[in-house]
Amino acid sequence: MKHTLTLVLSAFISLTGWTQHKVTTSKDWQFYAEKDGVRIETRYTDCHIASEGYHAQNISIRLRNTTNVQKTVRLYTDTYYNGKCSNCDHTKQDRLRQFELKPNETIEGECAVGLNNGLRVHVKWLDIPGQRVLDYLIISDITVNNTAQ
Repeated sequence: MKHTLTLVLSAFISLTGWTQHKVTTSKDWQFYAEKDGVRIETRYTDCHIASEGYHAQNISIRLRNTTNVQKTVRLYTDTYYNGKCSNCDHTKQDRLRQFELKPNETIEGECAVGLNNGLRVHVKWLDIPGQRVLDYLIISDITVNNTAQ
């Protein structure tokens, strides 16, 4: 039964164009997807800001515009903790991430306290035992459009 459910879920993800990114400990940028001249990559990061008492594991997302045209990128980061999606309701506008990329520009998630620009996904706190831990991440509903300059 579990094997059948896994196959059905994999088929659904393939049909909807979603890509599942398993959480790994790779500190190198890993290819995730490319769409209309924008390359999406991810990497696992440990973030330590001792002065703020901030110690977390994250997945950083990098967007690279590989074209000579300005692009608008829209996407959702669907996060699964303990087997359940914590933010898959795409009808809520606060879940949507939108970025403007100049020609040949690269932006990426950073290790920082406070406002998250949407390019950093929390995996777990490094100093809190017994918490929920990110199972996997799906970057979904990716749209890329040329933007008038």
